[in-house]
Amino acid sequence: MIVYKICMIFAVLIGLPMLLGLPLALPCPLYKNRTLHVCAFAYLMGMLLMLAEMQLTAVPLVLQRRSLTAFIAAFFALAAGTVLVEWLFVRKRLSGTGNLYGRLRKKAHKKDVWTKGSVLLLAAVILLFAVMAGQYVLRMHVDDDDARYIGNAVDAWYTDTMYQYSWNTGEFIGDGYYPERDLVSPWVMTFALLAKVIRIHPAVAAHTILPFFLFFCCILAYFLIGDVLMKQECTKTLGFLLAVEIVLLTFGGNTHTQAAVTLVRIWQGKALFAAVVIPALFLLYFLLADTEKNRVVLYLCMWIACQAGCYLSGVGIVGSGLLAGPFCFWDILLKRRWKELPLVVLVCLPTLVYGWLYWKMKG
Repeated sequence: MIVYKICMIFAVLIGLPMLLGLPLALPCPLYKNRTLHVCAFAYLMGMLLMLAEMQLTAVPLVLQRRSLTAFIAAFFALAAGTVLVEWLFVRKRLSGTGNLYGRLRKKAHKKDVWTKGSVLLLAAVILLFAVMAGQYVLRMHVDDDDARYIGNAVDAWYTDTMYQYSWNTGEFIGDGYYPERDLVSPWVMTFALLAKVIRIHPAVAAHTILPFFLFFCCILAYFLIGDVLMKQECTKTLGFLLAVEIVLLTFGGNTHTQAAVTLVRIWQGKALFAAVVIPALFLLYFLLADTEKNRVVLYLCMWIACQAGCYLSGVGIVGSGLLAGPFCFWDILLKRRWKELPLVVLVCLPTLVYGWLYWKMKG
């Protein structure tokens, strides 16, 4: 049973994100033939695409009072279909350029110069990451929000329903009242999904297993941001990443700063939006600003990040559109690429759709 659980953790939280993300990373011109950066971008976008597809499948099923099993089946069916379509598209786009796996093995055009200083920086980055991520694996932060977050997930896992039992009393409410923000952003159903698939308790999935991978995504986002800002200089990028980790440790002792929610409760929806989705949106904007080719792929990635943000919380519904929309419009205004305006509408579409749905349910 332990072997099965370990295999499922690797399959769902490592293998599936990589399969989903690689077709998005390979066409990105700024990462051409840079294996490490392709894999980092692929995993980050693959994880966000998983969350986006959970939103696409969970919300209609929650509103129709369908079972947790239906959500799991719909999500994995959509994920499998997405993987198939993505890889067929990428193979067609990259036909004549050699085997895809061969592309991943190619050396970078600009080789990284590994000095003693860069090796020491890498060791320090890995050490600090291990210290911070280890707190999630070996310890557990508990607060009052556990009653709602973990309570909803346990109810779904135990009864094979979604949002049909009160997290406060355990009473069956069926079509009765439930906070609209939970129905439109059903993030905690991820804990129940992982619990069913991996065969662990939802509390373990929420507090121990998932946070490690989410924090890893946070570090990958800052690593890629540093690569863009430092003009692909290896040593400077590692120095930037080390500075980010030190800032997180310095300001993580509060309760509501971005550093605090990253280090203490990244498994909560709005905390995950602050820790991963916001840096990912900044990264995508930086890439969009420096890219003249294959920009549609980056707009698609921006839409994925916004869709994932809507899945996490009401803050994500509002914040993703308010960040991504002005980013993209400003880039179009500077470069006078007026034909890309429909893509800006696509990026803001999740905020518009789920914001309208929340307003309609609230009214």
